[in-house]
Amino acid sequence: MRSRGADVRGIPWRGEAGLSNHPARRARYKNALLEAPSNYTKRFPEKTLPEAIRLNRARKEPFATLNATTINDKWLSRLSALLTWCANNSIAPDNVAKGVRVDRSARDPDEDRVPFSAVDLQKIFAAPLFDPSPKLTEKRWALLIALYSGMRASEIAQLRLDSINEVRGVLVFAIEEKMKNKQSRRLVPVHRTLLALGLQDRIAYLRKIGADRLFPDWFRDGQASIENAAAKKRVVNQPYSQFIPRWFNRTYLPKVDIHDENKVFHSFRHTLKTGLALAGVPRSLSNESPGTTMHRLAPTMCTTAH
Repeated sequence: MRSRGADVRGIPWRGEAGLSNHPARRARYKNALLEAPSNYTKRFPEKTLPEAIRLNRARKEPFATLNATTINDKWLSRLSALLTWCANNSIAPDNVAKGVRVDRSARDPDEDRVPFSAVDLQKIFAAPLFDPSPKLTEKRWALLIALYSGMRASEIAQLRLDSINEVRGVLVFAIEEKMKNKQSRRLVPVHRTLLALGLQDRIAYLRKIGADRLFPDWFRDGQASIENAAAKKRVVNQPYSQFIPRWFNRTYLPKVDIHDENKVFHSFRHTLKTGLALAGVPRSLSNESPGTTMHRLAPTMCTTAH
């Protein structure tokens, strides 16, 4: 909060232009956050948030803006906590941010994601990360499984070795961990390319060393994030996206000269959906979700996966 007591992180929260008990002003405050570019302090150094919003609007290709989860959990919740303290200590008459939230269903950042092009995929799956070495690291396997399964990052990170089994003679991933909704529980056939690259050898190796997850390091990092947040009495959203997906989005994509803000780890999912459409899968099925489509197409896919 600035010395004038007029704004938090650059956006006024009291007064004519700020957040107050007036519904219209509260709406303007939320709308301003919805227009805020992500990582604005790095992209627009020395600029206030309102200035960054204006500069971003003026760009030929504006940077991606904050999503609803970030606004609710990192901006509005912290502002509300601060103002609750102020109210409890007679510094402010009340908490004008109480109950102010952005509707998550009204703004789904995944809807803005676009699939990778063939050129993009050539860049992503090239040396040095994908050199001729036979050993595939967790990062390599994560990208490959995302591409060939269309699974979400949280689903991949939580895969149990015991959840990879044969169904009707075809190896499948059984998605059964905590997901976005109950409909996310499904079977996803393992693509023959993953088998050719040695997925079963990796599973055997992990079992040999006593692991129970396909991505033991990634899963452990995600669990640690959840536990650390719980210790601070906070809830962490998308804990598994903070690791391999974040590295992929912020470090790896720029390194291979892919700078489209709408192309991220989740784009692998959209890439598979596009592939299903090109293969003749009805849009009414593929639009639901890649995994659901695969499940509905079973046993046809299971008998043709090899």
